[in-house]
Amino acid sequence: MNQYGQQPPPGPWGAPQQTQGYLPPGPATHQQPPQQPMQQPQGGYMQSYFAGIEQAQPGFGSSYLHPGHIYHLLVVGNKAAPSQKKRAVINFIGEFRVLESTDPARPAGSQASYVCPSDKASTLGNWKAYSAAVCGLNPTDTDMVNREITQQLCEFIVGPQQPLSGKDKQSGRLILVRCTTESVATKNLDASGRPGSYTKHSFLPILPGTDDYNRLAPLAERMLTTAPTPAPAQPQGMMQPQGMMQPQGMMPAAPAPARRLRR
Repeated sequence: MNQYGQQPPPGPWGAPQQTQGYLPPGPATHQQPPQQPMQQPQGGYMQSYFAGIEQAQPGFGSSYLHPGHIYHLLVVGNKAAPSQKKRAVINFIGEFRVLESTDPARPAGSQASYVCPSDKASTLGNWKAYSAAVCGLNPTDTDMVNREITQQLCEFIVGPQQPLSGKDKQSGRLILVRCTTESVATKNLDASGRPGSYTKHSFLPILPGTDDYNRLAPLAERMLTTAPTPAPAQPQGMMQPQGMMQPQGMMPAAPAPARRLRR
């Protein structure tokens, strides 16, 4: 049941009769869940904010992970909560434990988050791309993402069952993602009259069977049962890993389970 007392649709997104998990093994083997009419919730905000997500194009935006870095993350929560700063604004939030990063302020074991406020024009596209990565899809495959990431699925992901937080509740797959961030200038000026900017987030899934998943899984398992590491008060020097990251490739093997990455 989701937060409206509705049963998620049958199919690969995790209905009770599906036993292999949200995404069957192998690329592009899952099928579109059967389309079922969704009842209008009484007094719920999720229906209105996710309405139209099927037509939105996957995008990237928001902040909280620092620009100019690469992060390997364990997803530990997907939520929707009222903004503490703006009335009538809902924040869609991805919560993480950092497994590896190039960011001295976000060392291995620390917490991080990705926030999409509902009052931004790019919110649906940004959350759609993030949701695709959490579900094990490549967000840049827009045709597949547009077929699979639906309003009902997004409501289920942020619902009380938290089906894609920590582990896939059916298949046992650890929910791991790679996030690359960069600062993008905007046409708007900030309070000091300088050009504004926002942090662009690009998410990709880290899937079972890959070198990254096999290497990170033991560390992720430990983090599910341990408290977060406090973030350092001041930036510290970064350890140099073995090898260099490839833009679309996998991280090289490391002698230690936790390390910082080189940009």
